[in-house]
Amino acid sequence: MFGTLRLFLAILVVYTHLGPPHGSSLGKHAVFGFYVLSGYLMTRVLNEIYRFRIGPFALNRFLRLYPMYLLVAVLSVPAVIFLDDPGEFNNRYGMPDGAWPWLQSFLLLPTVNMPPFRLVPVSWSIAVELINYAILCAFSARNSRFAWMAFVVSVAVHAVVLLVTDDHNVRYFPWYAAMLPFSVGALSYFYGKDVMQALARLSRHWRLMVGAGWAGILAIAFYLGAIDRLAPEIVSYLSIVSMGTIVIALQDLKPGNADKAMGELAYPIFLTHYLVAVAVDRLILGSMPRGLILFFVSLIVMLVLSQVLVVLQRAFVDPIRDRVREEGRAKQPFIATATMRRSF
Repeated sequence: MFGTLRLFLAILVVYTHLGPPHGSSLGKHAVFGFYVLSGYLMTRVLNEIYRFRIGPFALNRFLRLYPMYLLVAVLSVPAVIFLDDPGEFNNRYGMPDGAWPWLQSFLLLPTVNMPPFRLVPVSWSIAVELINYAILCAFSARNSRFAWMAFVVSVAVHAVVLLVTDDHNVRYFPWYAAMLPFSVGALSYFYGKDVMQALARLSRHWRLMVGAGWAGILAIAFYLGAIDRLAPEIVSYLSIVSMGTIVIALQDLKPGNADKAMGELAYPIFLTHYLVAVAVDRLILGSMPRGLILFFVSLIVMLVLSQVLVVLQRAFVDPIRDRVREEGRAKQPFIATATMRRSF
């Protein structure tokens, strides 16, 4: 069921960026949700598939993220050149200016301050993921004690920054802000079975209760986002913890083909949504402001384009990834699910 969850989170990001501008912070919840899920899955594959063999793990991450990203970046070049005002929905969507911004755009180099223009505006979050993959591989995914240490440190960092400034950007964009949800994901791996047993003793419907709790938190954040900017940010910390329980609730459910197919669409939808929105708005809708019409029409086009990107990924990249994964697999046998084999 992780595939369905990933697609849902990607659509939340798209809705936040293209839907009605009511101040919702659902996009932040979705991005942190991605981080929790990545923290869990990366901890799992590092322990059970790669056994902390850095070379195969790093190469497979590269093949998972970079080829599709680079293709979307290349597709964005004519869009930002020929379409009118490409930065309408994100003022950072534009042509990089200078050699260093070009390198940042195409190599996903992590930065302290985001460059003024990017061909894929959401690429900052991919760079953040790369840093946290390295932290997981070197430290927090090694054992539960290290995961707890990473969690405590990240909570302290968020607390200090929250006391120092009310600027939510410093608790959202930097790599150190993402350490919190990534560490929750790692802890979800180490303590998942224990938490499942404890919740099962409380109620046989515990999965529904966990899902309802997370949905309730998202609904509260959606409502508060139109009233106050800081309130939904505080609620987001509850969302991170509840997302950890969502991951635990889904971890032993067998994914079907439909779930796998939906999960494969999540990453390309996340990458392409600004490109598609600008193209749809200029070429189909005729300069319509962000709202439900732009969101739904763009989403349809995104699904089609994303399926094309997935087909290309399967044909040219996944066979290489499969070989790398098998060569990097530890001697101990481990049967990975179809979703894990294809996504990680």
